Amino acid sequence: MDGEVDKPFYAPLSHKKCTRFFNNQSDLYVMPSDDSEFERLGKQHYALVLGQGGLLPCEDIARSILSSRDGDRKRAILDLGCGSGIWAIEAARQFPDCDVVGLDLAPAPVDPELVPENCRFEIDDINLGLSHYHGYFDVIHVRCIGAGLSDHAKMMRDVEACLTPGGLVVFMDGDQTVYQEDMVTPIAVGQERNEGGDPAKGSWLHRIAREIRWAAVYNGCDIDGLEDCIDQGIWDHDLIDPSTVKVASLSTPIGTWAKARDLDTQQRVLYVGSLIRQDMMRANRSWHPMLRKYGIPQDTLNEWSKRIDEELTSETFRMCMRWRYTWGRRRTDSNASPSVPGTQSASQQPDTTSTTRKSGTYRHSRTGSSPSFRFMEVYHTKEEAAAAMARRRQKVKDLPLPMVTRIRLLSV
Repeated sequence: MDGEVDKPFYAPLSHKKCTRFFNNQSDLYVMPSDDSEFERLGKQHYALVLGQGGLLPCEDIARSILSSRDGDRKRAILDLGCGSGIWAIEAARQFPDCDVVGLDLAPAPVDPELVPENCRFEIDDINLGLSHYHGYFDVIHVRCIGAGLSDHAKMMRDVEACLTPGGLVVFMDGDQTVYQEDMVTPIAVGQERNEGGDPAKGSWLHRIAREIRWAAVYNGCDIDGLEDCIDQGIWDHDLIDPSTVKVASLSTPIGTWAKARDLDTQQRVLYVGSLIRQDMMRANRSWHPMLRKYGIPQDTLNEWSKRIDEELTSETFRMCMRWRYTWGRRRTDSNASPSVPGTQSASQQPDTTSTTRKSGTYRHSRTGSSPSFRFMEVYHTKEEAAAAMARRRQKVKDLPLPMVTRIRLLSV
């Protein structure tokens, strides 16, 4: 993996006599499709892989499924919202005996010479449904597609119907709250003096992240559904065996401030933090067009991004990003059907495969007690997941109103 980070895995769009275009297949999706974006996604990908310990947070479960036989049928993997195609390509290399399909709104800009024979890419819109793939895939990976969805709960159930009996689905997406080291308390939001704040005492990364969160809502994206559906888990979904369900939070430092006790973990933490910092420095500028659409002047956005560069470069704050996950396996009981709401088949035997084997930890000191900081925190029950969600939401309820919301209220 280390040798591939600096070599583009995609065919730069300039080779196609095109320098920039947007995902115009959907009015909901807020991010561009261009060389800069694909490079950013590559850095984000490696940060997430290092943080979660593999291509999936439960890679041992996926490997067990994909290595087993199903008659003469080849096992199949779906990367839904494949973006640049990097995850699908690496999955195809890691599981050469499986078919891998990468699906997205826009063409994956991959270099054909680097695409394994067992991997292909297709264009589709999940909002239109996936009935043509129901019952087809053994492992489905769904990463960071929430900003392009109008109904997140509907999407999840449609994707779950694409699993074979016993198949595994992993849903993950970003949390647009920027946290302190404890991963519960949000960093102060940057505010101007005329907004009642001190520009030097809040994070402008957190400011723009909150602005884009609400702009996406006004644009028709089901952000509330995304947050609820993933953080609450899929225990109650008709097709999913509840004994196999987990919810998790992956924490990634922004920058190189985090410390570890052993050299190997220290290198991993520094690399993740550096990649996420680069990711955020580019992502915030990709949000400008959507924020302009909802009334924020370009001069204001340019000033915010300048401040973000400064705070991330100087590490003014010790900040972390959170990535929300839930996963589970489809029931093997043939009586469960998506056409029969509320169907509950008998639970299968609990899946005892470890889900934290590769998660890794590092320790840092805030008060001299050196508390443990985990990349991956896994919640094994609905109650654990609900309690963690409640702790976080209690802390964010008093954050200031975003500018896009104030502008919207004034226009009503």
